[in-house]
Amino acid sequence: MPRHKSFITATQINRWISASNAKKSREVKNNIIEKNSNLERETRPVVKLQEVNFDKVTRIAKIVFISEQKYRTIDRYITQNYQKHPIYSNWKTKTKEIKCSVKLTNQVLENLNHHDEELIREFAEDIIKEIGDNDLIPSWLYKKWISEEIDFDLHNHEVRTRNEITSLHNGTKSYYTEHEQIKKKNKIILHNINQLKNALHHLDIKLNIAKGKKNLFLLIITFYIYHYKYSDFRINKLEAKRIQTQFLINKESELLLKNEKLCLDYEQSMKSNDAKMKVLEQELINVKRNLMQKQLDMLEEIVPLVTEISSLEGFIPLNRINGIEYRQIKGCYIIRNVYNEKYYIGQSKDILKRISQHFSGTTPKNILFAEDYYSTDVALRSNMFEIKIIELETKDVMDEREKELILQYDSFNSGYNRTNGND
Repeated sequence: MPRHKSFITATQINRWISASNAKKSREVKNNIIEKNSNLERETRPVVKLQEVNFDKVTRIAKIVFISEQKYRTIDRYITQNYQKHPIYSNWKTKTKEIKCSVKLTNQVLENLNHHDEELIREFAEDIIKEIGDNDLIPSWLYKKWISEEIDFDLHNHEVRTRNEITSLHNGTKSYYTEHEQIKKKNKIILHNINQLKNALHHLDIKLNIAKGKKNLFLLIITFYIYHYKYSDFRINKLEAKRIQTQFLINKESELLLKNEKLCLDYEQSMKSNDAKMKVLEQELINVKRNLMQKQLDMLEEIVPLVTEISSLEGFIPLNRINGIEYRQIKGCYIIRNVYNEKYYIGQSKDILKRISQHFSGTTPKNILFAEDYYSTDVALRSNMFEIKIIELETKDVMDEREKELILQYDSFNSGYNRTNGND
Protein backbone atom coordinates (compact mmCIF):
# COMPACT_ATOMS: atom_id res chain seq x y z
CA MET A 1 0.00 0.00 0.00
CA PRO A 2 1.21 3.52 -0.67
CA ARG A 3 2.42 5.45 2.33
CA HIS A 4 0.19 8.29 3.48
CA LYS A 5 1.63 11.79 3.32
CA SER A 6 2.26 13.21 6.86
CA PHE A 7 0.80 16.61 7.81
CA ILE A 8 2.02 19.23 10.40
CA THR A 9 -0.61 19.69 13.01
CA ALA A 10 -1.53 22.89 14.89
CA THR A 11 -0.41 21.24 18.14
CA GLN A 12 3.09 20.71 16.79
CA ILE A 13 3.27 24.33 15.58
CA ASN A 14 2.22 25.64 18.99
CA ARG A 15 4.79 23.36 20.65
CA TRP A 16 7.53 24.69 18.41
CA ILE A 17 6.51 28.32 19.06
CA SER A 18 6.50 27.69 22.81
CA ALA A 19 9.97 26.09 22.64
CA SER A 20 11.29 29.04 20.60
CA ASN A 21 9.85 31.56 23.07
CA ALA A 22 11.29 29.63 26.01
CA LYS A 23 14.72 29.63 24.35
CA LYS A 24 14.54 33.39 23.77
CA SER A 25 13.47 33.93 27.38
CA ARG A 26 16.42 31.86 28.62
CA GLU A 27 18.79 33.86 26.44
CA VAL A 28 17.39 37.17 27.76
CA LYS A 29 17.74 35.93 31.35
CA ASN A 30 21.27 34.70 30.72
CA ASN A 31 22.23 38.07 29.24
CA ILE A 32 20.74 39.92 32.23
CA ILE A 33 22.48 37.57 34.69
CA GLU A 34 25.81 37.87 32.88
CA LYS A 35 25.52 41.66 32.71
CA ASN A 36 24.69 41.97 36.42
CA SER A 37 27.38 39.53 37.49
CA ASN A 38 30.03 41.88 36.06
CA LEU A 39 28.66 45.04 37.68
CA GLU A 40 30.37 46.71 40.61
CA ARG A 41 28.25 46.75 43.77
CA GLU A 42 29.79 49.97 45.12
CA THR A 43 32.55 52.44 44.41
CA ARG A 44 35.29 53.60 46.71
CA PRO A 45 34.23 56.50 48.96
CA VAL A 46 35.27 59.96 47.80
CA VAL A 47 36.13 62.23 50.72
CA LYS A 48 36.14 66.02 50.53
CA LEU A 49 37.06 68.65 53.07
CA GLN A 50 33.90 70.63 53.85
CA GLU A 51 34.94 73.14 56.51
CA VAL A 52 37.51 74.01 59.15
CA ASN A 53 36.59 76.05 62.22
CA PHE A 54 39.78 77.24 63.88
CA ASP A 55 40.23 79.04 67.20
CA LYS A 56 43.52 80.98 67.16
CA VAL A 57 43.64 81.28 70.94
CA THR A 58 43.10 77.62 71.84
CA ARG A 59 44.53 76.41 68.51
CA ILE A 60 41.68 73.88 68.28
CA ALA A 61 40.59 73.09 64.73
CA LYS A 62 37.19 71.45 64.26
CA ILE A 63 37.25 69.74 60.89
CA VAL A 64 34.31 68.36 58.90
CA PHE A 65 34.79 65.94 55.99
CA ILE A 66 32.07 64.73 53.63
CA SER A 67 32.29 61.16 52.34
CA GLU A 68 30.32 60.28 49.20
CA GLN A 69 29.91 56.74 47.94
CA LYS A 70 27.96 55.31 45.03
CA TYR A 71 26.28 51.93 45.44
CA ARG A 72 23.66 49.59 43.94
CA THR A 73 20.85 47.73 45.65
CA ILE A 74 19.07 44.52 44.64
CA ASP A 75 15.85 45.33 42.80
CA ARG A 76 14.74 41.77 42.13
CA TYR A 77 15.89 38.22 41.45
CA ILE A 78 15.84 36.08 38.32
CA THR A 79 15.60 32.30 38.71
CA GLN A 80 17.62 30.33 36.21
CA ASN A 81 18.32 26.59 36.49
CA TYR A 82 16.80 26.60 39.98
CA GLN A 83 19.21 29.33 41.13
CA LYS A 84 18.39 32.89 42.12
CA HIS A 85 20.40 35.67 40.51
CA PRO A 86 20.16 39.27 41.80
CA ILE A 87 19.34 42.18 39.50
CA TYR A 88 20.83 45.47 40.68
CA SER A 89 19.41 48.98 40.55
CA ASN A 90 20.95 52.10 39.03
CA TRP A 91 23.62 53.96 40.99
CA LYS A 92 22.59 55.60 44.24
CA THR A 93 24.66 57.97 46.39
CA LYS A 94 25.07 58.01 50.15
CA THR A 95 26.87 60.74 52.06
CA LYS A 96 28.34 60.77 55.53
CA GLU A 97 29.84 63.49 57.67
CA ILE A 98 33.16 62.74 59.34
CA LYS A 99 34.00 65.12 62.18
CA CYS A 100 37.25 65.40 64.04
CA SER A 101 39.16 67.97 66.04
CA VAL A 102 42.87 68.51 66.46
CA LYS A 103 44.94 70.99 68.41
CA LEU A 104 47.20 72.62 65.87
CA THR A 105 50.21 73.56 67.92
CA ASN A 106 53.32 74.61 66.03
CA GLN A 107 54.79 71.16 66.46
CA VAL A 108 51.62 69.51 65.14
CA LEU A 109 51.55 71.89 62.15
CA GLU A 110 55.18 71.10 61.36
CA ASN A 111 54.25 67.41 61.20
CA LEU A 112 50.68 67.65 59.89
CA ASN A 113 51.57 65.96 56.60
CA HIS A 114 52.68 62.93 58.66
CA HIS A 115 49.76 62.96 61.11
CA ASP A 116 48.52 59.66 62.54
CA GLU A 117 44.99 60.29 61.24
CA GLU A 118 44.87 59.38 57.54
CA LEU A 119 42.32 62.05 56.55
CA ILE A 120 44.20 64.83 58.35
CA ARG A 121 47.42 63.64 56.74
CA GLU A 122 45.81 63.49 53.30
CA PHE A 123 44.15 66.93 53.55
CA ALA A 124 46.94 68.64 55.54
CA GLU A 125 47.58 71.31 52.89
CA ASP A 126 43.86 72.04 52.42
CA ILE A 127 43.34 72.35 56.18
CA ILE A 128 46.13 74.93 56.45
CA LYS A 129 44.73 76.85 53.46
CA GLU A 130 41.28 76.89 55.10
CA ILE A 131 42.80 78.34 58.29
CA GLY A 132 44.14 81.18 56.14
CA ASP A 133 46.80 82.45 58.53
CA ASN A 134 50.21 83.09 56.95
CA ASP A 135 51.86 82.92 60.38
CA LEU A 136 50.74 79.30 60.75
CA ILE A 137 52.12 77.95 57.50
CA PRO A 138 54.64 75.22 58.37
CA SER A 139 58.04 74.90 56.75
CA TRP A 140 57.17 71.71 54.82
CA LEU A 141 54.32 73.49 53.02
CA TYR A 142 56.53 76.47 52.13
CA LYS A 143 59.09 74.02 50.75
CA LYS A 144 56.40 72.24 48.75
CA TRP A 145 55.13 75.50 47.25
CA ILE A 146 58.65 76.64 46.42
CA SER A 147 59.43 73.32 44.72
CA GLU A 148 56.17 73.47 42.77
CA GLU A 149 56.85 77.07 41.70
CA ILE A 150 60.39 76.22 40.57
CA ASP A 151 59.15 73.12 38.75
CA PHE A 152 56.44 75.20 37.05
CA ASP A 153 58.92 77.87 35.92
CA LEU A 154 61.38 75.24 34.76
CA HIS A 155 58.69 73.32 32.87
CA ASN A 156 57.45 76.47 31.11
CA HIS A 157 60.97 77.53 30.14
CA GLU A 158 61.82 74.03 28.98
CA VAL A 159 58.65 73.80 26.87
CA ARG A 160 59.36 77.19 25.25
CA THR A 161 62.99 76.28 24.59
CA ARG A 162 62.12 72.84 23.22
CA ASN A 163 59.52 74.40 20.91
CA GLU A 164 62.11 76.87 19.61
CA ILE A 165 64.64 74.07 19.13
CA THR A 166 62.04 71.94 17.34
CA SER A 167 61.16 74.87 15.08
CA LEU A 168 64.85 75.41 14.25
CA HIS A 169 65.33 71.68 13.68
CA ASN A 170 62.34 71.57 11.32
CA GLY A 171 63.73 74.62 9.53
CA THR A 172 67.09 72.85 9.13
CA LYS A 173 65.34 69.76 7.73
CA SER A 174 63.46 71.98 5.27
CA TYR A 175 66.69 73.74 4.25
CA TYR A 176 68.42 70.37 3.83
CA THR A 177 65.59 69.06 1.62
CA GLU A 178 65.68 72.18 -0.55
CA HIS A 179 69.48 72.00 -0.68
CA GLU A 180 69.41 68.40 -1.90
CA GLN A 181 66.73 69.15 -4.50
CA ILE A 182 68.73 72.08 -5.88
CA LYS A 183 71.87 69.93 -6.04
CA LYS A 184 69.94 67.39 -8.11
CA LYS A 185 68.68 70.16 -10.38
CA ASN A 186 72.24 71.46 -10.75
CA LYS A 187 73.41 68.04 -11.95
CA ILE A 188 70.72 68.14 -14.64
CA ILE A 189 71.67 71.72 -15.58
CA LEU A 190 75.38 70.77 -15.84
CA HIS A 191 74.45 67.84 -18.04
CA ASN A 192 72.40 70.17 -20.28
CA ILE A 193 75.24 72.72 -20.43
CA ASN A 194 77.71 70.02 -21.46
CA GLN A 195 75.37 68.82 -24.20
CA LEU A 196 74.85 72.39 -25.42
CA LYS A 197 78.61 72.99 -25.43
CA ASN A 198 79.12 69.83 -27.49
CA ALA A 199 76.44 71.01 -29.92
CA LEU A 200 78.13 74.43 -30.08
CA HIS A 201 81.46 72.78 -30.83
CA HIS A 202 79.97 70.86 -33.76
CA LEU A 203 78.28 74.01 -35.04
CA ASP A 204 81.63 75.82 -34.99
CA ILE A 205 83.16 73.01 -37.04
CA LYS A 206 80.31 73.20 -39.57
CA LEU A 207 80.64 76.98 -39.80
CA ASN A 208 84.37 76.76 -40.38
CA ILE A 209 83.77 74.28 -43.17
CA ALA A 210 80.94 76.40 -44.66
CA LYS A 211 83.12 79.52 -44.67
CA GLY A 212 86.09 77.67 -46.25
CA LYS A 213 87.20 77.72 -50.01
CA LYS A 214 84.83 75.98 -52.44
CA ASN A 215 86.13 72.98 -54.46
CA LEU A 216 84.92 72.96 -58.15
CA PHE A 217 85.55 69.26 -58.62
CA LEU A 218 83.44 68.41 -55.59
CA LEU A 219 80.68 70.71 -56.80
CA ILE A 220 80.48 68.81 -60.15
CA ILE A 221 80.58 65.27 -58.82
CA THR A 222 78.11 66.04 -55.94
CA PHE A 223 75.69 67.81 -58.29
CA TYR A 224 76.12 71.03 -56.34
CA ILE A 225 75.19 69.41 -52.99
CA TYR A 226 78.61 70.47 -51.82
CA HIS A 227 77.72 73.99 -52.92
CA TYR A 228 74.78 73.93 -50.47
CA LYS A 229 77.14 73.35 -47.59
CA TYR A 230 79.02 76.46 -48.54
CA SER A 231 76.01 78.64 -49.34
CA ASP A 232 75.35 81.89 -47.51
CA PHE A 233 71.89 80.62 -46.52
CA ARG A 234 73.38 77.64 -44.72
CA ILE A 235 76.02 79.82 -43.05
CA ASN A 236 73.34 82.21 -41.77
CA LYS A 237 71.25 79.29 -40.53
CA LEU A 238 74.21 77.76 -38.69
CA GLU A 239 75.15 81.11 -37.15
CA ALA A 240 71.55 81.62 -35.96
CA LYS A 241 71.57 78.16 -34.41
CA ARG A 242 74.96 78.89 -32.83
CA ILE A 243 73.62 82.14 -31.30
CA GLN A 244 70.57 80.28 -29.95
CA THR A 245 72.76 77.54 -28.46
CA GLN A 246 75.05 80.09 -26.84
CA PHE A 247 72.01 81.88 -25.41
CA LEU A 248 70.78 78.60 -23.88
CA ILE A 249 74.23 77.94 -22.43
CA ASN A 250 74.31 81.41 -20.90
CA LYS A 251 70.78 81.01 -19.51
CA GLU A 252 71.55 77.59 -18.00
CA SER A 253 74.80 78.95 -16.57
CA GLU A 254 72.95 81.86 -14.92
CA LEU A 255 70.45 79.39 -13.41
CA LEU A 256 73.35 77.25 -12.21
CA LEU A 257 75.01 80.23 -10.51
CA LYS A 258 71.70 81.25 -8.92
CA ASN A 259 71.16 77.71 -7.59
CA GLU A 260 74.70 77.51 -6.26
CA LYS A 261 74.12 80.78 -4.38
CA LEU A 262 70.90 79.32 -2.96
CA CYS A 263 72.83 76.23 -1.88
CA LEU A 264 75.33 78.42 -0.05
CA ASP A 265 72.48 80.36 1.59
CA TYR A 266 70.83 77.11 2.74
CA GLU A 267 74.14 75.81 4.09
CA GLN A 268 74.64 79.08 5.98
CA SER A 269 71.08 78.90 7.34
CA MET A 270 71.62 75.31 8.50
CA LYS A 271 74.85 76.28 10.26
CA SER A 272 73.10 79.28 11.83
CA ASN A 273 70.23 77.07 13.08
CA ASP A 274 72.69 74.56 14.52
CA ALA A 275 74.50 77.37 16.34
CA LYS A 276 71.19 78.76 17.69
CA MET A 277 70.14 75.29 18.90
CA LYS A 278 73.42 74.90 20.77
CA VAL A 279 72.93 78.33 22.37
CA LEU A 280 69.37 77.42 23.40
CA GLU A 281 70.53 74.10 24.87
CA GLN A 282 73.20 75.90 26.88
CA GLU A 283 70.73 78.56 28.01
CA LEU A 284 68.37 75.81 29.19
CA ILE A 285 71.19 74.21 31.17
CA ASN A 286 72.01 77.59 32.73
CA VAL A 287 68.36 78.26 33.58
CA LYS A 288 68.06 74.84 35.22
CA ARG A 289 71.20 75.50 37.23
CA ASN A 290 70.01 78.98 38.27
CA LEU A 291 66.54 77.78 39.22
CA MET A 292 67.97 74.92 41.27
CA GLN A 293 70.25 77.36 43.06
CA LYS A 294 67.32 79.73 43.60
CA GLN A 295 65.34 76.85 45.09
CA LEU A 296 68.19 75.95 47.45
CA ASP A 297 68.56 79.60 48.53
CA MET A 298 64.84 79.96 49.16
CA LEU A 299 64.66 76.69 51.08
CA GLU A 300 67.53 77.77 53.30
CA GLU A 301 65.62 80.94 54.25
CA ILE A 302 62.58 79.01 55.50
CA VAL A 303 62.33 78.99 59.29
CA PRO A 304 60.16 76.28 60.91
CA LEU A 305 57.42 77.32 63.30
CA VAL A 306 58.79 77.74 66.80
CA THR A 307 58.25 74.59 68.83
CA GLU A 308 60.59 75.31 71.75
CA ILE A 309 61.81 78.49 73.43
CA SER A 310 65.35 79.02 74.52
CA SER A 311 67.41 82.09 75.40
CA LEU A 312 69.38 81.63 72.14
CA GLU A 313 66.40 82.37 69.92
CA GLY A 314 66.20 86.10 70.69
CA PHE A 315 62.92 87.94 70.20
CA ILE A 316 60.11 85.82 68.79
CA PRO A 317 56.80 87.21 67.41
CA LEU A 318 53.99 86.63 69.87
CA ASN A 319 51.80 85.10 67.18
CA ARG A 320 54.36 82.31 66.77
CA ILE A 321 54.61 81.52 70.48
CA ASN A 322 50.92 80.86 70.93
CA GLY A 323 51.22 77.37 69.45
CA ILE A 324 54.25 76.23 71.42
CA GLU A 325 53.91 73.03 73.42
CA TYR A 326 53.53 73.96 77.05
CA ARG A 327 56.60 73.63 79.22
CA GLN A 328 57.06 75.28 82.61
CA ILE A 329 59.84 77.83 82.25
CA LYS A 330 61.20 79.87 85.14
CA GLY A 331 63.01 83.16 84.59
CA CYS A 332 62.60 86.62 83.11
CA TYR A 333 60.79 87.65 79.98
CA ILE A 334 60.88 90.75 77.76
CA ILE A 335 57.86 91.96 75.74
CA ARG A 336 58.67 94.40 72.95
CA ASN A 337 56.38 96.60 70.87
CA VAL A 338 58.07 96.45 67.46
CA TYR A 339 56.43 99.67 66.21
CA ASN A 340 57.42 102.08 69.01
CA GLU A 341 60.27 100.14 70.69
CA LYS A 342 58.55 100.12 74.08
CA TYR A 343 59.43 97.23 76.40
CA TYR A 344 58.01 95.39 79.37
CA ILE A 345 60.23 93.33 81.68
CA GLY A 346 58.74 90.66 83.93
CA GLN A 347 59.56 87.47 85.79
CA SER A 348 57.63 84.33 86.61
CA LYS A 349 57.96 80.73 87.75
CA ASP A 350 55.83 79.77 84.73
CA ILE A 351 56.53 82.24 81.93
CA LEU A 352 54.24 80.71 79.27
CA LYS A 353 51.33 80.76 81.73
CA ARG A 354 52.15 84.35 82.62
CA ILE A 355 52.16 85.36 78.94
CA SER A 356 48.70 83.81 78.53
CA GLN A 357 47.56 86.11 81.37
CA HIS A 358 48.88 89.12 79.43
CA PHE A 359 47.53 88.09 76.01
CA SER A 360 44.77 86.02 74.46
CA GLY A 361 46.62 84.94 71.35
CA THR A 362 48.00 88.31 70.20
CA THR A 363 45.24 90.41 71.80
CA PRO A 364 46.08 92.14 75.13
CA LYS A 365 44.00 91.17 78.14
CA ASN A 366 44.96 94.17 80.28
CA ILE A 367 45.19 97.93 79.92
CA LEU A 368 48.99 97.80 80.01
CA PHE A 369 49.33 96.99 76.31
CA ALA A 370 45.77 97.68 75.15
CA GLU A 371 46.14 101.42 74.49
CA ASP A 372 48.93 100.97 71.96
CA TYR A 373 47.30 97.85 70.52
CA TYR A 374 43.91 99.37 69.74
CA SER A 375 45.36 102.64 68.45
CA THR A 376 47.34 100.71 65.82
CA ASP A 377 46.03 99.74 62.38
CA VAL A 378 44.09 96.46 62.51
CA ALA A 379 46.24 94.86 59.80
CA LEU A 380 49.40 95.43 61.91
CA ARG A 381 48.16 94.26 65.31
CA SER A 382 48.93 90.57 65.00
CA ASN A 383 52.64 91.36 64.45
CA MET A 384 52.86 94.09 67.08
CA PHE A 385 54.48 92.27 70.02
CA GLU A 386 57.55 90.08 70.33
CA ILE A 387 58.84 88.21 73.34
CA LYS A 388 62.19 87.00 74.60
CA ILE A 389 62.54 84.46 77.42
CA ILE A 390 65.59 84.15 79.66
CA GLU A 391 65.60 80.99 81.76
CA LEU A 392 66.90 81.48 85.32
CA GLU A 393 67.05 79.24 88.37
CA THR A 394 66.59 81.20 91.63
CA LYS A 395 64.39 84.07 92.79
CA ASP A 396 67.37 86.23 93.78
CA VAL A 397 68.90 85.87 90.34
CA MET A 398 65.55 86.69 88.72
CA ASP A 399 65.11 89.84 90.84
CA GLU A 400 68.60 91.05 90.02
CA ARG A 401 68.29 90.28 86.32
CA GLU A 402 64.87 91.95 86.11
CA LYS A 403 66.31 95.23 87.48
CA GLU A 404 69.20 95.07 85.04
CA LEU A 405 66.84 94.54 82.09
CA ILE A 406 64.49 97.36 83.14
CA LEU A 407 67.48 99.66 83.26
CA GLN A 408 68.94 98.32 80.00
CA TYR A 409 65.73 98.77 78.00
CA ASP A 410 64.58 101.89 79.96
CA SER A 411 61.20 100.23 80.33
CA PHE A 412 60.27 102.19 83.49
CA ASN A 413 60.73 105.67 82.03
CA SER A 414 59.71 105.03 78.41
CA GLY A 415 58.20 101.55 78.48
CA TYR A 416 55.38 99.58 80.07
CA ASN A 417 56.92 98.87 83.51
CA ARG A 418 55.47 100.84 86.46
CA THR A 419 58.24 99.97 88.89
CA ASN A 420 62.02 99.56 88.79
CA GLY A 421 61.67 95.91 89.76
CA ASN A 422 61.37 93.91 92.99
CA ASP A 423 63.36 95.23 95.95
